[in-house]
Amino acid sequence: MIYLKRIHAYVPSKRVHIADLRDRLGLDSHQVRIYNRMFGLSTIAVAEDMDLPRLLEQSLMRLMDDDSIRPDRIKYVIHCRTTPFVMPHHHDILTVLKQKYGLGHAISFSITNQNCATGIAAIELAGRLLADEDEDAEAVILSGELAFHPAVQIIPNNAIFGEASASILVGNKGARNRVIAFRSKILGQYGSDVFEDSDLMKRFGQDYIPALVSTVHEALESAGITPEQLSLILVHNVNLLSWNMFSQASGIPVEKIYLDNVSEIGHCFTSDPFINYTSALKNNRIRPGDYIMFAAVGMGAIFSAAVIRH
Repeated sequence: MIYLKRIHAYVPSKRVHIADLRDRLGLDSHQVRIYNRMFGLSTIAVAEDMDLPRLLEQSLMRLMDDDSIRPDRIKYVIHCRTTPFVMPHHHDILTVLKQKYGLGHAISFSITNQNCATGIAAIELAGRLLADEDEDAEAVILSGELAFHPAVQIIPNNAIFGEASASILVGNKGARNRVIAFRSKILGQYGSDVFEDSDLMKRFGQDYIPALVSTVHEALESAGITPEQLSLILVHNVNLLSWNMFSQASGIPVEKIYLDNVSEIGHCFTSDPFINYTSALKNNRIRPGDYIMFAAVGMGAIFSAAVIRH
């Protein structure tokens, strides 16, 4: 049993309109209108003049600026990301951040193999690692990336990526956010060449919603609750169309899907569910005792969900 003891997010204040990304992303005016009107995308968050270590630190410093946190209890630091290579190989981001915040003793590593669903995978992995530690042991999950190249900033006819970060403190015990169920589904036939093969992409589009619906319902069943008992789903900000289609197919009202940030900050890689959690909490959309869910899909294709009791 694990708890998400603290969740802090950093979203840069700068916004860039999708229309202003036309040249960078190779979009024409018709495609811009599709992203605006069909997918509900308007602006993205941009970490201007900020490298990746500084972006990650913006949320990490908020997490560590808490007198109740004991650095000596933190056994692991995990960076979850979608892109295999985010910095030149000689830049050891995690070691630098660990030393700055008194975590030099912690084991650190990155995971990336579940793409945009890697944040949820990191929670489950942290729980498995902490199960072999004492009850006071904790782990820190770092989430955040830069859209450093046009190729990593867009999923054609699907999503446009923004920049943000999140830091999560995971522990074996806590007062809130007990993780009570995980579910993950992998459709390996979409693991490669999906963008180069139009027939494969068509089949992926046909399988996407049913696979997401079944993953969510299986997670709820594993948690022993019904869709009616679920208060809110904190999702990846892929686009509004996909989540509206999910709502219709699953029978879960769209009002229970947190979509407030999709049009403003874009799809911020693995950080979206954590950012949406902090936003929903601030806006009183989550109350003590609520059942909430993190849900995300990674290209590859990985469908993941976690049920949490706040």
